[in-house]
Order: sequence, then structure tokens, then C-alpha cells
Amino acid sequence: MSLFANSSVIELTPQNFKNGKIVHPKLDGATKGIISFMCSWCHFCRDAAPEFKKAAKLRPDIPFFSVDCVKYADLASSLKINSYPTIKLVSTDGKFSVDYTEPRTSIDFAKVFPVKKSGGSNKKEAFKGGNSISNSFDLKKILKFLK
Repeated sequence: MSLFANSSVIELTPQNFKNGKIVHPKLDGATKGIISFMCSWCHFCRDAAPEFKKAAKLRPDIPFFSVDCVKYADLASSLKINSYPTIKLVSTDGKFSVDYTEPRTSIDFAKVFPVKKSGGSNKKEAFKGGNSISNSFDLKKILKFLK
């Protein structure tokens, strides 16, 4: 049973991984994403999944990926995923080495990457969804990842 059926979350299979990287058209060399490795039997995964789905709807500009680690246990093992949920940031080239350790709410997932301003500007601004946005991100990790 998929935790992300009928949602905006992109469910990946072993065919989407090559040399430890995600291969998917949504990672076009300019777009970063976020991936969750989850199991349907895990209470924490079942709690995080609806928030991850909401975030994917809030931020259609970010690809939200997921791997069903029950269905693809060999893949999870080969990627050294051994606790659930494991959530990682995905760089433009498909690497996912930075762990997401912030709160697991839709707003926090959605604000992990800045929003590009409309009107042709290359400037970015923080995501401003919801009423209670925490500023608890480890900015050093995020900025290092964004370089």
C-alpha cells in the first residue's frame, strides 16, 4: 500500500537511480528536490506522509519524490537507508546527501527551498505559506547545499 497514491508526490522505482543519483525529468539541472524514504508499517512515516503530500501541493515548483521501502527494500538497503522516514534534499544533479532534519510539517517541507520571484527576476524569496513558520533551519547546511 503506497503512502502517496493519488498525490503530487512522485513515486520512484529502482529504475530512477543510477550510480547513487536520482534520474528523473523533473531534475532538469536547475531544479532541486526533496526525497522521502518511507515504509507503510512505520508510524512516523504514516504521520509524515500527509504533510509531505500537502507540501507537494503547496510547492509544485519543487519535485517531491518518495521511495516505498517495503516494495523496494533492496534499493533502500543499497542506498544505506536504515531508518524511517529518511528525508533528504536532492541537488540539481540528482545527488541526495543532505539529511532533512527539520520539523515534518507541510509548511516546513515547503519552505526548504526559496521561491523564485515572478516577473522574470532571478531573485528568490522565502516561502510564506501558513501562519506559523519556524525559522529553525540550519542555514549553514542549507546554504552549503545550495552552492
